[in-house]
Amino acid sequence: MYYAYFDPETQSLSNATYKKFSAKFLNDFSDINRINVGRNLINYKVKNLIIRGDGGGVLIAESQFVSESSTFNVYSQMYSTSYTYHNNNVIVFSISPNGNIDWEQVVRKRQISENDGGVYSSFSPFLYKDRLLFLYNEAIKRKADVQMAAVNFKGEFSENPVIPSKKDLVIMPAGARQISSAEIVIPCLYKSQPGYVKITF
Repeated sequence: MYYAYFDPETQSLSNATYKKFSAKFLNDFSDINRINVGRNLINYKVKNLIIRGDGGGVLIAESQFVSESSTFNVYSQMYSTSYTYHNNNVIVFSISPNGNIDWEQVVRKRQISENDGGVYSSFSPFLYKDRLLFLYNEAIKRKADVQMAAVNFKGEFSENPVIPSKKDLVIMPAGARQISSAEIVIPCLYKSQPGYVKITF
């Protein structure tokens, strides 16, 4: 990971520094999106950056990629292409003002769907008191738990479902909005009908 200082007056970057992820962190979870095991991550996209009060920040990135396959129909003499959307683990880093990593954490998930644009995949980030909350569908199907993972300011992790599968609800995380310090509104399908769900903590 590279970091650099940005001077708003001169609009320039300086002191670019390379920081390695610890081998323990990279080997702490199983993820197909790694190369040179124990050294690098691929297909991770930065999704959020939260500025800390001391000038540091919390960086959130998600394993995200699309694969495609084509088949040829001998009767129609045409090719058809199918797209598979993969949204897997989320990694969270707390970075000090000098660029050192204070702690890192992994939210483990595996979301796979086909030809839906990935609209039910990914996660909704939510800042609540001293915790970062992550809401997401445990699986991309009807009657799957809506799961919540929490990471506090020390990097400690916890997880539990907030909406059980019997509710027949699937959320659309990308459209979520935090409307107050303790409320989030998320587009959803409820019994196959579009709507919104509000979660209050």
